[in-house]
Amino acid sequence: AVNAGHYSIVAAGLTSNNYSITYQPGTLTINQASLTLTITPNAATKTYGDALAFAGTEFTASGLVSGDSVTSVTLASNGTVATAGVGSYDIAASNAVGTGLGNYTISYATLVGGLTVTPRSLTITANAVSKTYGAADPGLTYAVSGLVNSDPAATVTGSLTRAAGEDVGAYAIGRGSLAAGANYAIVYSGANLTINPATLTITANAVSKTYGAADPGLTYAVSGLVNSDPAATVTGSLTRAAGEDVGAYAIGQGSLAAGANYAIVYAGANLTINPATLTITANDASALYGSPMPLLTASYSGFVNGETEASLTQAPTVVSSVSTTAGVGTYIGALTASGAIDKNYLITYVAGTLTIDPTAATSAAGSGQSNYFADAQGRVTPNLAPTLSYSFQQASLTTTTAPAPTPTVNTTGDIPTFAVSPDAAPPSTQTTTTTTTVDATISFAPGTFAVLPSSGTPTGDANDQTAANGPQDSVCPAGVAATALASVPYSCNGPASSR
Repeated sequence: AVNAGHYSIVAAGLTSNNYSITYQPGTLTINQASLTLTITPNAATKTYGDALAFAGTEFTASGLVSGDSVTSVTLASNGTVATAGVGSYDIAASNAVGTGLGNYTISYATLVGGLTVTPRSLTITANAVSKTYGAADPGLTYAVSGLVNSDPAATVTGSLTRAAGEDVGAYAIGRGSLAAGANYAIVYSGANLTINPATLTITANAVSKTYGAADPGLTYAVSGLVNSDPAATVTGSLTRAAGEDVGAYAIGQGSLAAGANYAIVYAGANLTINPATLTITANDASALYGSPMPLLTASYSGFVNGETEASLTQAPTVVSSVSTTAGVGTYIGALTASGAIDKNYLITYVAGTLTIDPTAATSAAGSGQSNYFADAQGRVTPNLAPTLSYSFQQASLTTTTAPAPTPTVNTTGDIPTFAVSPDAAPPSTQTTTTTTTVDATISFAPGTFAVLPSSGTPTGDANDQTAANGPQDSVCPAGVAATALASVPYSCNGPASSR
């Protein structure tokens, strides 16, 4: 096509014999056609923070006829700068360049909202945090990456949130109300708030018992419960090391637990088994004076667990602090037990009493005879009394440990035989035996003394054995008749209380 305009027309090539041909140029006028060229910018998109430069080819031309073209246009928009906020911006076209454009009435269309500024990705990464069960939540923080145009950190507003729950575990931290304005599209990377177990201190209480007794309850003190958790949060029971002898036995945590919310820190103690009290008593004993010490024994009070003397590691010995020759009497505390050994018993001793009893001994008065004269009144002449003797049948007794009795004629018998008693009492005493307690119980055995008839006038000779005159009534006490005997001088009938 030829553009509109004025063009010269030149004639030539005619011939005639009759004419002289002269050619006059003419003008061809091509008028502009009624063509409209519409140029419309193409839509464009960019991200907040990026600048946009148009190449000049981002348009659409409509109305061109064959052979004509538009090679570039000038495009302009307020949204091309980096600081243009998210939104839509018009694009305006102008200054089309191409071929055959003079034939057109060019219409430049403005593309309203043709440039779209989209939000920039802003990465927010939650920081992992933790706390102890029962504690307040720590602040939920985050890191920001992607701010442009010198936008401050305060561009991001709002706060994170976390999943509900207070037991030990991991709880997701959510984006919550975080925002960064229209210019940013948040890309959120989550994390967890971790609740760790709280430390719960359980301290065993030291306890004790006496050997042989049942174990006391094993108790403990708890420190560290939070969130108003009750004491019943702790379950299970303590245990102790096995053993029943005296000693210390460790108390262990046993089956104690407090659930997942607590980490138990256990402080142990001991169950102490103390010795049982065993009382060993020296049994009272008795012995005869001068005799061998009897077997000394003991009795026991306080054995437990069915134990007996045979259970002792070492049995006690019982001894006396006095001998049987110490003298008749009661010796309180003289018998003592000692030396018993058994780790399970605290041994105490109780002393016993030793009683030394008198030895049974017999003192025998000697027997004899004499011409025992009486005066005219029937009284025995004292200076004619014979010398009487005695002896002990207990070898351990001597005159230094027993009384030295004075044997006398006891005139309580019938003449001619009178009992001889080792009694210091006068002849008028009518007692045949007397007991005196020193180191022995002395039983006095009487002897006999025969009074033979006198043979004449008393001469004071106690050994005169001559018989001449026969019985004499004067020998018998007053009021007692003498009876003549064939083989002996006489006898007195009845008591001789006056002798």
